[in-house]
Amino acid sequence: MENIILTKAETATDTLGHIKEELAAKAITQVDTTLQSEKYNKAAEKFTAKKEELEKLEAELKQYSDTIKKIKKSTQDSINAIKKEINSLSHTAGLLAFMKKNIAKNELTKAQKLLLSINKIGIGRGWVDYSELTVKNISLTGGNIEINPFPFYFAFAAGKVNYRFRDFIIKNNALPNQSLYLVRAGVGQKEKNNFIITFYNGKKSLLNYTPSNMAAVQRVLGISAEARMTINENNYIIAEIAKSSFNNNANAQPAQSDLIKKAFNLKIHTNEAYSIKLFSQNLQTNTRLTAYYRKTGENFQSFNLYPININQDAWLVKVNQQLWKKRFNLEAAVRKNDFISPIAAPSFASKTIFTSIQASLKIPKYPFVSIGYYPSSQLSISNNNILVENQYNTLNAVVSHSYQLKQIGMNTNAVLTKFYNSSSDTAFIYFNASSYTINHSIFLSQLMIQSSAALTQQQNLHLLTLEQLISYQFKNKLTLSGSFKWNRLNKNESLLGGTAGLNLYINKLGTIQLNYDKTYLPGYNRTLMPVDMGKVNFLSCF
Repeated sequence: MENIILTKAETATDTLGHIKEELAAKAITQVDTTLQSEKYNKAAEKFTAKKEELEKLEAELKQYSDTIKKIKKSTQDSINAIKKEINSLSHTAGLLAFMKKNIAKNELTKAQKLLLSINKIGIGRGWVDYSELTVKNISLTGGNIEINPFPFYFAFAAGKVNYRFRDFIIKNNALPNQSLYLVRAGVGQKEKNNFIITFYNGKKSLLNYTPSNMAAVQRVLGISAEARMTINENNYIIAEIAKSSFNNNANAQPAQSDLIKKAFNLKIHTNEAYSIKLFSQNLQTNTRLTAYYRKTGENFQSFNLYPININQDAWLVKVNQQLWKKRFNLEAAVRKNDFISPIAAPSFASKTIFTSIQASLKIPKYPFVSIGYYPSSQLSISNNNILVENQYNTLNAVVSHSYQLKQIGMNTNAVLTKFYNSSSDTAFIYFNASSYTINHSIFLSQLMIQSSAALTQQQNLHLLTLEQLISYQFKNKLTLSGSFKWNRLNKNESLLGGTAGLNLYINKLGTIQLNYDKTYLPGYNRTLMPVDMGKVNFLSCF
């Protein structure tokens, strides 16, 4: 009995031990779970806090980034506005106003102000263009200077006139000795409101042959008053009135006192001329309007390319409209006697009113397309070796595209020209003809290869011209170019021509340009007349 009791006691003791162990294990497990739960909660709370802090920092960063972008945009807009303002500066007064507005220290010495007031200065051969009724688009070998120390304006030019920019036509004849000197003085700014008086004097060729086939040179003297009224930067009007000397006898040279009396004689009106120009631009609609009217008396003469010995009026109205983000451009014009040429007949005047319209489309990465119907002109040589310019209407279509093929730059363009005239209206040899031209250029690193083909077709006339040109540039110092041209006339006559050119840049000196062109101009007897042209230029910037 006692043993049984002891056995049961031992069993109970073991069971109790197991129970204690299990309870202890469970307690430890519960403690571990609680500790882990507390760690997780703390980690979660820390993660949440860090996440909220990160989100706050991201929001602040975005705010700072937006602020920086706004500052950059504002700065770039300011830089662009200043660049635009700088590029638009064209006179000393504008520069001084810009300096006063944007630069604290705006004091300039008198010498600096004087240098800044010079609009242009030229020595040697150059183009001079001062006003509609005095000197316009003339090649002058001599000197010229234009200075605008606000509020005054002064200009001076003197030299020999290279009136015939196609002098090669009469190279075997004595060229007329033409000269010019001009003085201009006024008040105001050239590109804004101003009033300018111009006096010009010199010798001028009549620009065509007299009945005796001799070039006539006359003394020409005159004065003009010109005013410009600027409404705003996009609208202005220019008006000018002029009187000149005149001499109906080319063989008799009058005294200068007589010329001055004629020029200032208010009772004579045949030596007067008037001109008015209008320019208007609407930036909101991208519309530009240009118009002018010019009236010249029979005895008015000046150094320009207008016909003389004719009472002539000329006018022009032209409208330019840009659409579709300035990709589509439309231009229309109506004009009368707007052809100005150094080879026009001295008494040329036309009652014909020419109309023109042109449309062009330019989309990035796509070919450029242009179609136009407008007046044009063509040079030809008569049997007695006199150069003649004929005028007519043309339809012109151009397609041009620049692209890359295997990293090689290329350009291809095609041109169609249709002449609308008859054999009697202007005696033009190419009456009612069509011309087709295709040109392809390849641009390598230093080499440019250009191939072209042109075909002109008309009754009893068939002209095919092929030309191959190569140009090579060496270290931005030397450029050599040359071409070979083959002309095939009426499928039975071949004529060869070509060009040769050289551009040489010399440090601290300038650029020397040499060019020679062997070409042909159409003659009235259905042949091509040979013409040799050459020029030597020296350009220097300082």
